[in-house]
Amino acid sequence: AGQGQALDRAVLLAEFLCRNMCRQGRYYASYRGTLGPHPATSEDYAYLSYGLLKLYQATLDDRWLSECRRVLQGLTELFADSDGLFFMSGRDVSDVPVRTKDTYDGALPSGNSIAAEVFYSMALITGEKQYAQAFEKILTAMGPAAKLHPMSYTALLSAALLREKGLRVEIAPALFEELRGVYPLAVFARQEKAPADQQKTPACRPRQPAASSDLSKDAPQAKICTP
Repeated sequence: AGQGQALDRAVLLAEFLCRNMCRQGRYYASYRGTLGPHPATSEDYAYLSYGLLKLYQATLDDRWLSECRRVLQGLTELFADSDGLFFMSGRDVSDVPVRTKDTYDGALPSGNSIAAEVFYSMALITGEKQYAQAFEKILTAMGPAAKLHPMSYTALLSAALLREKGLRVEIAPALFEELRGVYPLAVFARQEKAPADQQKTPACRPRQPAASSDLSKDAPQAKICTP
């Protein structure tokens, strides 16, 4: 019952954020009876996309996958530099003297590291190359520093671990609670309805997520489990 209540509250919170914190496609940082004046930073966008992704993983409700896509699109359009990393402030913000990037994973991981995990997870779920390529660009940009100082890039290394050990598991909602604990390094996707002759017999078959050439080469084959 406790988990169900927590999930219900997470859904209510996500609905509030998507309904009230965004104006004309742009998210803002605060709300107190009305929307605050300060635009959200790249870290706000990255953490929001992470939360929406986890909500999709917990519910398999496609609306949260769609919202995650929308937030990632805004993150890319407003904050991305040519190296794939994200400036803290958006290109629509004019009252800062210098646009900086945060890559250090301290008590809270950097927005760039969080974005890396979300991008790779979305690549596994959707099979879309754009997400795999965005992940690879972040890893390439931050990788050399992470090799020298790994304890300062723990969230980025966690995203890299997902690439090395992660699976894409496609399941029917009815089996979600039973199977979600079986794959600790997995991202879950809603299973499309199986053909009639497959509905009674469980089966797993290998599937490689569509991704950039480097990502496809290094990533393990994922398994789609269908009822």
